[in-house]
Amino acid sequence: MSPEFNFFFVRGEGPTGDFIRNAGSVSEFYALNADFHRWVNFGQPEGLKPYLLVGVNYAFPVYVTENTVGTTGRKFLIRDTNSGASLNVGIGGHYVLGRRINAYAELKAMILGDADQLISTVGLLYSLQ
Repeated sequence: MSPEFNFFFVRGEGPTGDFIRNAGSVSEFYALNADFHRWVNFGQPEGLKPYLLVGVNYAFPVYVTENTVGTTGRKFLIRDTNSGASLNVGIGGHYVLGRRINAYAELKAMILGDADQLISTVGLLYSLQ
């Protein structure tokens, strides 16, 4: 199992729909994931370790709406959130760079929820063992 907590840097207006409301601009986006990886062998070159993944996601965007009070013209911000769950499916792989260092890449789709999206990730893993 691969648990993770993600914080996404968000710019501009959020997507339309019920999950992230049109009323405001999304300022923060958090996601909790629990994915199960299944290593597979496709006859790939040595050092490449691909896997399939399936898991669950719980995401909570925080959006900010600017409102004006009556005829005074005073403006204030409202912070709110609208969270939801979805299913994760995807593929990924590790590539051995050294005894303790692996490069990795992952392509994950969040589906069956109100925030369908495709997320790609790349990075380096350091093993303590």
